[in-house]
Amino acid sequence: MDVVLAQLQARGRLATEIPGLERAAGARLAGLWFEDVPSTRLVVSLEGNIANRALERAAARSVDTVEVRYGAARTRAQLVEAIPDVATSMRTAIDQPLDVYVDEVNNTLVVTVYDESADTARSSEPPGALLSIAQAEGASSSIPIEIVLETSPPPSEDNRGGRMLDSCTSGFAVRNQSGQAGYTTAGHCYGTGTTGSPQGYYWWSDLSYRSASWRRSINTSSMDIGWLSVTAQPVEGLFHTSRTTARPQEGVRNVAVNDWICEWGSRSNNSGCGKVQSVTSTKGGTGNSGTFIRVVGNGMQLCNGDSGGPWYVENYAVGSHQGSSPKDTTLPHPFKPNETVECTTAPGVAAEGGATKTAWVQPIMTGLGAMEVALVRP
Repeated sequence: MDVVLAQLQARGRLATEIPGLERAAGARLAGLWFEDVPSTRLVVSLEGNIANRALERAAARSVDTVEVRYGAARTRAQLVEAIPDVATSMRTAIDQPLDVYVDEVNNTLVVTVYDESADTARSSEPPGALLSIAQAEGASSSIPIEIVLETSPPPSEDNRGGRMLDSCTSGFAVRNQSGQAGYTTAGHCYGTGTTGSPQGYYWWSDLSYRSASWRRSINTSSMDIGWLSVTAQPVEGLFHTSRTTARPQEGVRNVAVNDWICEWGSRSNNSGCGKVQSVTSTKGGTGNSGTFIRVVGNGMQLCNGDSGGPWYVENYAVGSHQGSSPKDTTLPHPFKPNETVECTTAPGVAAEGGATKTAWVQPIMTGLGAMEVALVRP
């Protein structure tokens, strides 16, 4: 059997055990991540050295390898709880966009500072000063902090999905308890006004335009999700991974650090995959809550208008696209079907290979709950 396929299958089985393992770990949970060397396994890290027999029994029952590790200095909850204070103090000290996430493998917080000036001629500080200021601020924290300076522009809030909307992308087909059906997208696509920005969508077969109505939208530092209802035709339990192919929505997938997840963007007409770096990250460049998934990888071409699009593993929903950095350029909104130019790669960033990009994902589990909707099954 192909090694990569075997790893994906093992991760898929192990992902179903994550909620139970987290419950067994209890308040001492320090981290949870995948490793593939020497073989695929799920690692559960606990604070302190006192054995947790319930967790060990749960790990032993798994048909795949679950490894319990002790000795972490602090719990994941303690690190997540520290994020708001760290984000606030760091932004006050350096006055630059940044994001904060939990590094579960190393049991620390990581602060990524975005130097808006990558071009030093526009910088308010001399080269290297931002890093020094951030490191000094981080040293005063009681929580270990790693500082990373990113010399790319701050994240964009517009990126990928399933169907082409006026200015964003739809994610997954959903239905509320009243029977209204439609699609998820990013909350920031709502815009302003009492009815929100128009977000009708285009039918891929003939690019005809269909209307949609906003039902709910949340765009805060801790959540970025919305959904629209449609009436022109039945809603199928499918999500697009290209303009000509779609996958059945078989359910929702848990993810852990080092997992691989993929996305599709209607605006960029491009798909790509990346590795989960954190499941407790702040919103890209802003926000004080560790509620987003942070993904890194190359080969991801992300454009304005891809926001709200699906992130997935095989046929399972993981989340909707919130934002990315660096940002690829694109056409002005609204996207029209007779426009033939796709988004172009940002200067100095290769679409395939090349520089690593970071993406932020709104977890679909919390998003569906906040919208009070459920996935439409095939």
